[in-house]
Amino acid sequence: MTLRPVDICHAHPGVEFPAGEAERMIHALDEHPDFHCPPGQLSLAIVTDAEIARVHADFLQDPTPTDGITFPGDPEEDFAGEILVSADTACRYARENNVDFARELTLYLTHGFLHLCGWDDRSPDQRKAMKETEKIALRWLDEKNVIPSFTWKGTLPPL
Repeated sequence: MTLRPVDICHAHPGVEFPAGEAERMIHALDEHPDFHCPPGQLSLAIVTDAEIARVHADFLQDPTPTDGITFPGDPEEDFAGEILVSADTACRYARENNVDFARELTLYLTHGFLHLCGWDDRSPDQRKAMKETEKIALRWLDEKNVIPSFTWKGTLPPL
């Protein structure tokens, strides 16, 4: 199996992770028999709340920060899509809910990947199905031992 190219835009100064871990996570999701992400390069961007709010405003006319935004790609250009996630939001959620930051950020990336695979979360039934599929995906990543070891080294975002 040929591994898809994964481009990482590490644009958050407060997040650290070893090179290659996010790519291994995506490659493991590509191996799951039930996930069918379009072929081609995948772009991942780990950004601040300010940056994701700017993108949210520019493309979705909503100037507020959000946990993640997924843009489908163009198969004719051999581009699967782009997933942007807010590390600030993941850090804040992890602190408020006493969950692991690395798992929360991995969940956001996985959620975006599932959107590219065709899952949606606009209706209550779709949200329920997406949540169940996220659980399946995270169990798969745990089994493969490829949850990236994202660590927070920056100033904590306000609660």
